[in-house]
Amino acid sequence: EARRLKNSFYETEALSKNALTASKAYTEIAEALRNASKATSKAKTDAEDAYGYADPNSDKSLVNKATSAIEKSKDLEEAAKTTNNKDNEESLNRIQTNLDNVKLVEADIEKNISWIKDVHLLLDDHHDRINTVHNTVVQAQTTLADVQKRAENFAKDVEDLQKRAEAVGNFNEQTIRDEIENVTKSAAQISDSLKQLDDVRNRAEKHDEDMTEIRKDLSVLKEKIKEAREMAAKVKIAVKSEAKDRCVREYISPAHPSPSNTISLKYQPALDVPDSLLFLTMIEKTRGTLAREFIAIELKERRIIVHWNIGSGNRKATNSHNIGHIAASNRYTWYHIDVKRNGNSMKISVAQKDTRSGESAKNMDRPTEITVGEPDATNDVILNTEPGKTRISIGHSSPTLASELGLATHQFNGVLNELTVDGQNVPLWVFASQNGNCDGSAGGPKPFVRGHMFRDGFAQILMPMTERRDTSISIDFSAYSPNGLLYFRGSQETHDFIAIQLHNGGVELVANFGQDSKVVASSTKTSYADGRDHKITTHRRNNTIHLRVDSEDDHVSVAVPNDSTLDINYDVTHFVGGVPPDFDKAPFSDSEIQWNGFFGCVQSVKLNQNPELDLDNPMRSQRKEPGCESRNNRLMPTDRVIGFSKAGYLISSGIELSSDSSVSFNFRTRNSNAVLMYQSGRFRRRERRQDEETDKTFFAFYLFNGRLIVHLGTDSLDRTKRPSLTSTNSYNDGRIHSVFIARVGPKIEVRVDDREVLRTEFSDLTTIGSSGAQLFLGGFPEKIIPKNKNQDMGTSEPLIGCLSDFYYNYEKMPVIPESHQATLGYCAYDDELAPESAMTQDTCSNIQDTTKSPSVSGVRYGVSSSSHSRINFRNDTRSYPDPENFKLTFSFRTVKKNGMLWVWANYKFYTRYFYLNMEGGFLSLEAKGHKQPKIQRYNAKRLNDNEWHRVDLRKQGREVRLQVDNLPPQLMKDMPSPKVMKRRMYVGGVISRHKKNFTLPFDGFVGCIRNFEVDDQVCDLVEASRDVIPCADTQGVAYVHSGGYASFGALREFGLNPTGTDFNIRFRSSQPNGLILSLLSNANHTTARLTTHIENRGVVFNALLVKYGVDISQRIDFTICDNQWHEFSVLLGTTHFILRLDDIRREIPVQIPSEAIEVFRSLPVHVGGVSPHVASIHKLNSTEGCFKDLQLSGVFVPFEKAKRTNKVVPDGCPYI
Repeated sequence: EARRLKNSFYETEALSKNALTASKAYTEIAEALRNASKATSKAKTDAEDAYGYADPNSDKSLVNKATSAIEKSKDLEEAAKTTNNKDNEESLNRIQTNLDNVKLVEADIEKNISWIKDVHLLLDDHHDRINTVHNTVVQAQTTLADVQKRAENFAKDVEDLQKRAEAVGNFNEQTIRDEIENVTKSAAQISDSLKQLDDVRNRAEKHDEDMTEIRKDLSVLKEKIKEAREMAAKVKIAVKSEAKDRCVREYISPAHPSPSNTISLKYQPALDVPDSLLFLTMIEKTRGTLAREFIAIELKERRIIVHWNIGSGNRKATNSHNIGHIAASNRYTWYHIDVKRNGNSMKISVAQKDTRSGESAKNMDRPTEITVGEPDATNDVILNTEPGKTRISIGHSSPTLASELGLATHQFNGVLNELTVDGQNVPLWVFASQNGNCDGSAGGPKPFVRGHMFRDGFAQILMPMTERRDTSISIDFSAYSPNGLLYFRGSQETHDFIAIQLHNGGVELVANFGQDSKVVASSTKTSYADGRDHKITTHRRNNTIHLRVDSEDDHVSVAVPNDSTLDINYDVTHFVGGVPPDFDKAPFSDSEIQWNGFFGCVQSVKLNQNPELDLDNPMRSQRKEPGCESRNNRLMPTDRVIGFSKAGYLISSGIELSSDSSVSFNFRTRNSNAVLMYQSGRFRRRERRQDEETDKTFFAFYLFNGRLIVHLGTDSLDRTKRPSLTSTNSYNDGRIHSVFIARVGPKIEVRVDDREVLRTEFSDLTTIGSSGAQLFLGGFPEKIIPKNKNQDMGTSEPLIGCLSDFYYNYEKMPVIPESHQATLGYCAYDDELAPESAMTQDTCSNIQDTTKSPSVSGVRYGVSSSSHSRINFRNDTRSYPDPENFKLTFSFRTVKKNGMLWVWANYKFYTRYFYLNMEGGFLSLEAKGHKQPKIQRYNAKRLNDNEWHRVDLRKQGREVRLQVDNLPPQLMKDMPSPKVMKRRMYVGGVISRHKKNFTLPFDGFVGCIRNFEVDDQVCDLVEASRDVIPCADTQGVAYVHSGGYASFGALREFGLNPTGTDFNIRFRSSQPNGLILSLLSNANHTTARLTTHIENRGVVFNALLVKYGVDISQRIDFTICDNQWHEFSVLLGTTHFILRLDDIRREIPVQIPSEAIEVFRSLPVHVGGVSPHVASIHKLNSTEGCFKDLQLSGVFVPFEKAKRTNKVVPDGCPYI
């Protein structure tokens, strides 16, 4: 309202300056007088005309008009002063200044008129006078340049002068006071809203802080749950069941897909040795198996029988060892049942053994061992378990199933003391489900083991001790992690502590003895994360700390600043391998302590003269297991999983793939391209690098475009000696997949998930690989990239995901790292990828559709020519709107002069109607009944100023009242009441059929509409609509609707030599599929094109150039979420195409001439989509989303510069 008032003052000012038009006469006089007498005559005429305009007695006197305008301005000035509004005072001051200038101009005009009269009387001296007139005119023009400019602009709209003057005249003192009061109220409301907004922001910040704390608490809670499960798993209580108990228990199977399985049971039969189902694991028909696969172990007629089917039909094997009763009081004697499957063969060993604590098992009778079948590498070999879903059970609830599998019974009878599957102990009291009554029974003794394996875990041990100044600590360990905590004790009250840790491969002692006695002692060597046994000894003597590792060769001494002693409670808690997740680390934050991350074995920890810390019976522990295995004086990890949460690698000793051997492993990833396993004779282990024999053999397993490729050979340079096998299916779906390769004489067979089989023959029977070579898993170190990777492999991109379950000749293959950047024993993506339900869920949240509440932001029309909303009324709750008496209110904004806002008609013929249109920037209502149409134009103001305007249209009988905002209402009488379809109205446009069949006054409305009400009833503008989106104003951010696109010129038009990428764009999609950007021509798109599109929320890059043999398809597995902005760029080169998606970089090797690059750069650029014809051929849908920061050849290109657009809003992204 203040702006409108200010505009009125400017209009008054402009009106007052009409007198200045007289100055134009001076120019005409000056031009006329240049031609002597003829000019003089012309000057006289013009002077008389000017005198007439300046004469106060004349009817057309501009002086009188100026005087009248000045008086009105003074009245307005006095009225405005009473408002005490600072902005209006400033405006009045400016007006007063302009009025003073007008007075000066008026004085100049009178002087000049007198001078013109003198010119008429003194023609003899007219040349001198002409010069004087000219100079005077120039001075006047210079002084009034700014005023004349405004006067010229005002003259362009002279038709509206009178209407504007009348509008100004309608203002009086009371009107101004009311408007200023409204402005003051609005300012107060805005101030209140800002306060509320600040309050909301503060609450949001507090909410974020609370959520952060909740996440931390949840993380700690999850770790405590895992810790509780591990504690339950340590309960050594056997499971007992008799016939009346009908005990059935199910457990989550630890088995992974593999060519071999081991199952071990310690069992005592029930009295009278009844038949019993001891073990059953089964996989129903799923994506990974075409038949029901299972393994079952039963006791039948005092014999152990194993049934199995891994896809080649049911088979069974019977061990002849007689099973007798064992007294319940004998807790040391058990039947040891060991089953090992190799492919389709089964080995069963049964023996009665006596096991006592600290002793090895002793045979109580003669063990019986049988083997049935052969592995048969040319047939099904994999048991396709699904980690996290496949279950194992003792007993089964279905007798029908037992009968179908050929089992004697479905019941479990006897006592089960221990169950181990694939080397993983199954805790008998951590079960998934139970039926019947399962009793506990005394279990067997714990076996004695040496050392404890930590996997980023901890052990918390309580052992009282007295602190003394001369203290010592001794630790025996072996590790594969360069960082991690070995030992810690400290006081959170005094902040005193001592810690021994691994730091960057070296051993480090960090301590605070109080009174600013902080000490750090570091070993000289940094090679202690090599998996070998090491011994750390620390002593404090005479205020000197001594740290020794292994021998005196690595012995350092550090002085302690004073003779203070550790101030720690007597009942001190010791931590080994790490600390619990809920441990308060803040009191020790001043020191660099490696709290977590230790992966290795701790054999013993001894403090002073005290006994060793009891690692077997800690207060708390997590990810700690008893027992450490070594091979060749190095720690042998029993973990079967290697995790790659980021680019990394693991190097181990090589393997030999002879003409009668097999290798198997599992992988899990979403990468399109990734290194899985690679070995070449050119890369030798350190101790074998001096070998004289040249090894040219190699093998490589990798993914390329999601497909598995196996490449192997005896000479990487000879094509005939390096066969390659490629899968037809893609395996980068995040699921676990098994790979099995076998050489059987000249035949090579690769089985993927035991379903897809790849075969070839290779007559060269030379053994591929050797133990002296290096085996690379998951990737390569930066300094070791195979020079001929294009021959051995099609990619060198690292794996993001997991490798697991390595088998060599059906035996578990220990992976002992020589060097690694990976997570041993844990895959960071297990929580995300393991359960299928988690994989298939949509990890991206949907965009909230703000048009569900159309009154919030409004609805934008004009995205397409068919954009409209259809409002359907129902008469079951209230009557239809009445064409004779109705009320229509809504708000709109637009920059377009013309468009249809509202239509209510008889849609069959459009002979009777109501139209509310924008016509030339003014609002226009047209109604037609039986006679000629009546048109009411609202002339108070142009409304195409991109500001919100509220329309209030009311019809009562034959009288219509139309008002916009707080402008004066307009009335029109004798308005018809046409017979229209009462139950339907259109907003923003009409359907395409109506536009095609009937001649309508304007095209659809282009702009925003909100708060649409008919008879005070809110109408939903989205429910029945087409091509409407939420209204938004986002400068520099364009929106592409479904089926839309923006087309630009060729890349080379924007820069011949780009300094950066060829193109770069930021995008935000609301759909899982759609085109981002393409380079193609409608004329030759089948032979030359480059496209980047979203496919199943991943990004796919395709490049085709038939003439130069370019055919590239590259998928970047990165989830595209519609609630996030993503940035994508491409740099085209003759040897490489470099793609970047956010922080992911992909390099595609190519070999093409520079002319091929110029072909790509000569193609037009299309953003968001392509023409319908091309889209249908290549199946490239438009991306319904937003785009910004478009760079072509290093030049920022706004969407307004597009040569052609379809369904594009250059500045209206609704998702921000």
